[in-house]
Amino acid sequence: MHYSQAIALACLTLTTIPASWSLPALARGRDCPPSLIECPDRGDEDLWADTAIPFIISPRRTDLLTTQPLLRWNPVAGATRYTVTLSGETDDWTVETSNTQIQAPPLQRGQSYLLIVEADTGAASLSEDLVSGGLEFQVLDAATAEVIAAEVLAIRDMPTDPTEKVLAIARFFRRQDLIADALAELEILVPELRSPAVYLLLGDLYREDLQLAPPALPYYEQAVAQGQKESQEFQARAHDGLAEVYAAMGRSEDALAARRRAIDLYEQSGNLNRARELERQLEEWLMLR
Repeated sequence: MHYSQAIALACLTLTTIPASWSLPALARGRDCPPSLIECPDRGDEDLWADTAIPFIISPRRTDLLTTQPLLRWNPVAGATRYTVTLSGETDDWTVETSNTQIQAPPLQRGQSYLLIVEADTGAASLSEDLVSGGLEFQVLDAATAEVIAAEVLAIRDMPTDPTEKVLAIARFFRRQDLIADALAELEILVPELRSPAVYLLLGDLYREDLQLAPPALPYYEQAVAQGQKESQEFQARAHDGLAEVYAAMGRSEDALAARRRAIDLYEQSGNLNRARELERQLEEWLMLR
């Protein structure tokens, strides 16, 4: 898909965006600076939850350490083929596949890209609201990537618990806006680690950083189920995130129960400020029902 086609498709749902805007500008959103990861979050009430389109799972809203990321998107019911396009600053790459993930070709360091997926049903990833969030990703320049890689190597060499080491690397990646790398670090070891802290961090990465509800849901549910021996603050955070995801996905009663449980746990942990904040949000939400 070329820039002009992508803009036309985006404008079907974003009628207020000037046609003269470039595709990267559309992807970053109305108020986003060139550094994508600094885009303001859309807010939890705007978490993307519509599974009827092949929304991009990864990479999106992230910097990248690797030059050949795994491209992933949501499977669409009834779709048998997907057209996958990587739209860059200087060139495009397009391929068709029946899978819902594919390895990217070698990408240029220091360049920004937008991943676009179209299903043979007509559903397209650009149907996701692009106004107040960003969907682009940027590959780190060589000098920055070298510094980051050295820091990661130092963490890997530390004599510490394997789970804590993985969490430390993922949190370091997150601080560096390397969200896709943080996900990759954690998800490859999820079956092996089965750690409540890993589940919670994965839920937070998908919800807070990538603004996606469906991929966050199973991780928050696992954090709640397996985190019952963790601190009350930990359990409160897990229920808090789960409530936001339930609400985004239209599961109102589940959201209500999770929010109330989060309030109780925050109170028990002594985090009264967050408990009162959630109570105010709960009151406002109940008034709108």
